[in-house]
Amino acid sequence: MAPNEAHPFDRRSFFTSNERKDLGYGVELWRGIFQSVRPAIERLIVTVDLSTGVVFKAGPLIRLCLDLIAIPGLSPNQLYPTTMGFQERDRVRLQSKLKYLKVTCRTTGPQPRTIRSISKEGANTLRINPEDENSDTIVQYFQSLNMAVRYPNCICVKECFHKQTSYFGVSY
Repeated sequence: MAPNEAHPFDRRSFFTSNERKDLGYGVELWRGIFQSVRPAIERLIVTVDLSTGVVFKAGPLIRLCLDLIAIPGLSPNQLYPTTMGFQERDRVRLQSKLKYLKVTCRTTGPQPRTIRSISKEGANTLRINPEDENSDTIVQYFQSLNMAVRYPNCICVKECFHKQTSYFGVSY
């Protein structure tokens, strides 16, 4: 149980960052250990073996998004839904790869957040409360907290937490 609490894991394997290889496109191979204990007649069978797993690269979410869609020469400013380099199909493809990924956000603390979807609008037009046209945009909200938004045109990541929807991530 202790290795699974300290390292990424997948069923019966856990992985450490000691041995890793960059595959490109935002993913790495990590070396891990497979372990199982099974009962047999009058004994236990313990199996320990090496395993390998694919893990998303650590770092800013915006960099991971750019690596995953792999459009040559794409800059963070171009992760805007109406830009010629970033189209709806890229947003859908990115959303399918990031859905249910747990990330931590600098603005909300160390509590992991789960990505549910990616917005169709940029942070400068997306509103905190989409039903209310008078509510602040994401950029206005962060500016009211004295936090600069480096890429105001970028898409946002949507997460659901206790029946509340909030946006965070890609552009901050």
